[in-house]
Amino acid sequence: MQDRTFDIAGPNPTPEEQKRIDEQYTAYLERERRSNIAAAQAAKQQQPEPPPAQEIQQVSLRTEQTGSALAETERVPVPVASPVKQAARIRAAQCAKNQFSCEWPRLSEKVNELKRLFNPQQQQQQQAAAKQKKG
Repeated sequence: MQDRTFDIAGPNPTPEEQKRIDEQYTAYLERERRSNIAAAQAAKQQQPEPPPAQEIQQVSLRTEQTGSALAETERVPVPVASPVKQAARIRAAQCAKNQFSCEWPRLSEKVNELKRLFNPQQQQQQQAAAKQKKG
């Protein structure tokens, strides 16, 4: 536990003394503000002047293309999806929704997951058998 007693030497300032302290602090802050402004102005004067507005060039992220450059960009081939992925997309598009033959692989996988969930001993036995076959 901490010692929460304070031993402050001297009494609290009177209202007149507090007013004097506040006036002194306000004067100090005003002097600091003025010195900061003067320092900023001096630093600004020491910096070289920016070039005239006529010499400033407009910069853009887009580049203007000429006719020949435009023709070159049109010749770039677009990447083609792999044949395997295209075949899978075609099969998925041809498969009617909620059709048993299309849903069968997913249904079979879910049933196997349920079997593993409710019968973990069988899974352990299968893993042990697989290890014996390898070893």
